[in-house]
Amino acid sequence: MDLVGSRFSLLLTIEILTLTVYVFCILLNVICGSKFSQRDTIFSAVVFVVCCVILVATVVLACRARTTTRITQVKLAS
Repeated sequence: MDLVGSRFSLLLTIEILTLTVYVFCILLNVICGSKFSQRDTIFSAVVFVVCCVILVATVVLACRARTTTRITQVKLAS
C-alpha cells in the first residue's frame, strides 16, 4: 500500500480538517459561555489525543512506505 502519493495527501487533509473543526467547535462553545463538566473535558481531551495519534501514525506510515519504496528502487537499479 503506497501512501506517498495522492492517498497520503487525502488522508492527511481529512485528518487535519477533522482536528481543526473539532478544536474550532470546542473554542466556539467556550466563547459562547458553555459550561463543561469534568466528563466533557475528559472526553474532549481523549478525542483530541486520539486524533493526534492517528495523524502521527499516518505520517509515520507514509514515511516508512516512502523509505521502503526508495530502498526497493535502489536495489533494483543495482
